[in-house]
Amino acid sequence: MNFSIIICTYNRSEVISHCLESIVDFGGKYEYEVIVVDNGAGDSTKKIVEQFITRIDKLRYVRELKVGLSYARNKGALEAKTDWLFYLDDDAKLTPTTLLEFHNLINNYNFKLFTGVYHAWYLTPPPKWLKDHMVSYRCKGGVGIRKIEEDHVCGGVMGIHKPLLIKLGMFDPRLGMKGSTIGYGEESELQFKALKEGIDVGINTNLKIDHLVGLHKYKPKWFLRSAFQKGKDAYYINKTSGKYSWNNIIASFLERIIKNLLRTSYKFVFQKNYLFTNWYIDNISPICGFYGIIKSKLQSSNQNNT
Repeated sequence: MNFSIIICTYNRSEVISHCLESIVDFGGKYEYEVIVVDNGAGDSTKKIVEQFITRIDKLRYVRELKVGLSYARNKGALEAKTDWLFYLDDDAKLTPTTLLEFHNLINNYNFKLFTGVYHAWYLTPPPKWLKDHMVSYRCKGGVGIRKIEEDHVCGGVMGIHKPLLIKLGMFDPRLGMKGSTIGYGEESELQFKALKEGIDVGINTNLKIDHLVGLHKYKPKWFLRSAFQKGKDAYYINKTSGKYSWNNIIASFLERIIKNLLRTSYKFVFQKNYLFTNWYIDNISPICGFYGIIKSKLQSSNQNNT
């Protein structure tokens, strides 16, 4: 086998069949195993996976009782029988070229950690204000295969060499989703550690998946909660770097909020498809993000003083 596809799931039996069905479509084109790590309880995930046992070669179902995406991802890595791990979200679908691009990366490039990109797909029509770009991966750099630069590793379409994952200390259980509670940063921390050690991290914009936009994202409140948690996790990852000194936080906050308000207000006045909900999310989300940073910083200071 060349690689292991690891799908971590928490009470998502209603969507994981779409993910597994997309793997069936590849047939036996590549040598890989598929590991579904069930991190939930009480739904029919196991039953759904068992329906695919005869359709996907080397498909395995395992349980991780400690709730948390990082625990589940670590479990999948330890269960894997290969050195190359392909982490795939349970609500994602492979595109016709996903595994071709993954196979190309691990065989022809020197990246030991890399990411792809994701594009939105829907089971029900989204509200008018919810645009694809709001729930898809937005690259900051160029297209193709390159060093990651200012982009970030996305855990839903991520490749990593197992020996490197072990060397970096595995996924931090203090970061990432915990059941249905929003959490981020576990893959970003690996990216940060790898770059700090001089290891090249890559991105391939042709390594694509389709990522389901759940109904919970049809509400503006989700974007605000997401921004808040990203702020908290960003501080946790970078707290020793000096990036989040009080002076930097205040200066960045004022600069971003003022620029954002001018930019979004212009769009609201002159772009018909830019609705008030878009204006609201684009202006309040950064405030929530900074609030997350500040709250995490204060919590860290209190812990250091006790």
